[in-house]
Amino acid sequence: MGINGVGSFYAQNYDVPNRGRATRGKTSVDDFASMGSATSLSESSDNGKRIGLTAVGNVGYIAMYADSSTEQDPIVKVGDYEVRVKDVDPNNATKMEMFALMSYMDDKGLTNNTGMKSFNKMTAYSSQAEYNGYCSGIYDENAAWTVERDWIGILGNAKETFFSIPQTYNQGLECEKIIENLKKWSDTSSDDENTDYQKILSERKNEIYEKVKNGDTEESFQIGGSSFTEKEWDKLLSEVDDITEEMREAMREEHQKRFAETVEEKSVNRTENVDSTDAISKLFDTGNSEIKVSNFKEHETPNYKFVPEPEIGGMRILVNGQSAGVFSVDDLKIKVDEQTGTRVLISEMGGYGGAWYDAIPVDAELENGLAEAIGVEDISEVELEGYYIGTHAGTGIQYVMRPGDEGRGGKVLLRDAADVAKYNALAEEYYNRYPNLVTSQESGRIYASFEICGMIERTETGFVRIGFDNISYNDNFDYKKNWSAKLTGDTWEMLWKWLEENRNRMEKVGEFSTWGNIIDELGGSYERVWSDEEILQGYLNN
Repeated sequence: MGINGVGSFYAQNYDVPNRGRATRGKTSVDDFASMGSATSLSESSDNGKRIGLTAVGNVGYIAMYADSSTEQDPIVKVGDYEVRVKDVDPNNATKMEMFALMSYMDDKGLTNNTGMKSFNKMTAYSSQAEYNGYCSGIYDENAAWTVERDWIGILGNAKETFFSIPQTYNQGLECEKIIENLKKWSDTSSDDENTDYQKILSERKNEIYEKVKNGDTEESFQIGGSSFTEKEWDKLLSEVDDITEEMREAMREEHQKRFAETVEEKSVNRTENVDSTDAISKLFDTGNSEIKVSNFKEHETPNYKFVPEPEIGGMRILVNGQSAGVFSVDDLKIKVDEQTGTRVLISEMGGYGGAWYDAIPVDAELENGLAEAIGVEDISEVELEGYYIGTHAGTGIQYVMRPGDEGRGGKVLLRDAADVAKYNALAEEYYNRYPNLVTSQESGRIYASFEICGMIERTETGFVRIGFDNISYNDNFDYKKNWSAKLTGDTWEMLWKWLEENRNRMEKVGEFSTWGNIIDELGGSYERVWSDEEILQGYLNN
């Protein structure tokens, strides 16, 4: 049997509900039966410093400090309600309590955030977790004040999805940053109110002061006045949409785009007029007279299902009920790796932004079923080009990689039941060994795929993620031991070549000094990324 590997991903369009102008009047929550545990009715004026804005349905809300707010006990007023910030638990809070908390954290410099507000990022990323089925009702205006959620868990679920494909890797890093900030908040808010908490604020203020003194600041967005015109409000809301549009563009399926490009290319110098059905058939009936889209039919075998996609000139293949990709006429050839003898189907249609691909290992059932579905006697074989087959040393599981994609991800090939069993066992090991980092069995499968493709090295207490532009360590028991470094110049290419020969001989892979020494010996360069814990303690880990 075959199975589609890491990279199988479909993202919804992150459509944000209708929004209206900001309002200073009565809120829309008077009839709510219950509120979050950190929320209460407010008698405060509207004169406090404004630190955030958002919309619930078509009602705009401004976060501001309440009259009773102090440095020691911050209170944030939102509409007719106020939130005691220290009582907000990110593992069990309403959406509006998180709005108050994250507006406060941004204002105090506790998030190291730039650009869009942290709360708006959190909401956009949470949409992915909702699509994954992890939660529901993120944009439900009736739930914003009343439903308490585990936001760290929600973001964790979204993060694993973002990390599973290269084009959303940066969103994964941003998600991870928000999670770490919220975890630090939970730790800090449970400590003595007048010691560590004040120390962090003091050090943050000193850090900001030094940046201002040295002119090392980025342009900030200031909320001024007590009301907003429609034009001003729309301008602010457009910033909220920036990240969702970025994600939408990064993950949008390419099928319609590729179809349009093919139509344009093949219609050059075409003079005859035909109807749309005939056009599709002619465009995708290539010089190979055996394979014609017009001959495609739906067909099903015990493990595979073949569904024609005439509007894009391809055949969708489902493996055990899950889509493994859409294959164009040109992709319907078995590619054979001459070194390993591995036979695969590779689709260039299924990628994101043209930078991704789908791959399925070919067995007799798939080959015969596909021939029946596309109306030919035999499937052509060609030499595998533009890709190579790699093998994971620990399990023997193979993967497809495109040269240059190392550190970005590949396609795991599960060729038979034995491969499936080994893959599931590896995923289960991640889930059981690192419960604080791998929060679901699905996450375990993602990390297993990363390891098979050479992007993770495990230790007893955590694992190192190895990417084309970054290496980082995550500790299962103490996140304060985490470290990260950005690779610069040609360092990644040199490091990857070194790993191909020496990976199994490495010791103390969880310590940055190990990696730093290797990079120094190779003549590479890197930039250590200071975590907040490292900034506070005054030195880098390892």
